[in-house]
Formats: sequence, structure tokens, C-alpha cells
Amino acid sequence: MSIQEEGSAVGTSQSFEATFASYIAGNSALSVLNDSIPSLDQVRGKIVLLRRFRALASPLGIDASRWPDNSTFTFEKIKVQDIYQVQDHEAKWKAFTALLDDAKNHSPEFLCINFASGVSSTFGIPNINSVSDDINAWITNYIIANTRSITGIIVMDFADAAKCKLIYDANSMPK
Repeated sequence: MSIQEEGSAVGTSQSFEATFASYIAGNSALSVLNDSIPSLDQVRGKIVLLRRFRALASPLGIDASRWPDNSTFTFEKIKVQDIYQVQDHEAKWKAFTALLDDAKNHSPEFLCINFASGVSSTFGIPNINSVSDDINAWITNYIIANTRSITGIIVMDFADAAKCKLIYDANSMPK
């Protein structure tokens, strides 16, 4: 789970970090708050936190506080494609497939997080569906053509059960 403070605090004396810590304190058995990438066996049935805010307490999840806006980047052993302002669907797809190719070639200790989601605007009106309609269809075609391909984590708008199964199966097949 990726957590970040999206706005400025108003009417509170408690920091975002303290507020978040109070939420997870009662559910600590459900969360993995280590500051490194855990194995699947360590996190099965739990939530792994990507902390996209600065924190004084340690550990409070994997430190992703340097997450740049609208870009592709690498930190530690995590590679992310998070280009969400989409002017050209094919350019978004090119960035998306570049990270799919990276996911195939990295060791299992390396985590790839690939955002299929995005928004384009026509006459200043945001349109999420136009991006997801293209990218989601292209994901299906890509995975069908590359069935023995690790995809990493794919974050998408309007996912359906069939697409999720395709991604799960691609990541689960013996290589």
C-alpha cells in the first residue's frame, strides 16, 4: 500500500506521521512495516507499506518519500513507472512496456511497480477511461503474447477478474 499526504493539514495539531501511526497501531498484525523489500512468504496475508512521506519513526514501511511526480525512477531495489499525465497513449505504453521488460530481467529481490493508470485531458476535461481503455487492452494482448513473463506489480484503473488472473498467472508460472 502506498501512503502519502495529499494536502496540507488544517485544524489539527498532530502530524500526518502521528495520525498514520495511530491508525496502524491497532492493526499492527496486518501490516509489514520493515524498511526493506520482504519475501512473499514474509508478507502473505499482510499489507506492505510504501511510505511516501517523511517520517521520524523507524521503521514505518519502505521509505519512498523521494517519489518524484509523474515519472519513471529507481530507488533502492525498487523501479517505478508512474507517468500518470498522459498526452500520448503510445508514449505511456512505451514507458509501461519498458518496465515490463525490466521486470523480466531483474532478480526476484528487485521490485517493479508499473502504473497502467493515467489521465488525459480534452479541452481541459480529465478523462481516465480513454487511457485505461487503450492501456488495459494492450496489457491483455502483451501478456497473452508473453505468457511466461514476470510482470511485477501492475497498478491499473478498471481492472477486472480476467485481467487480474492473467497477470497473476504470468507472475506465477515456473520460469
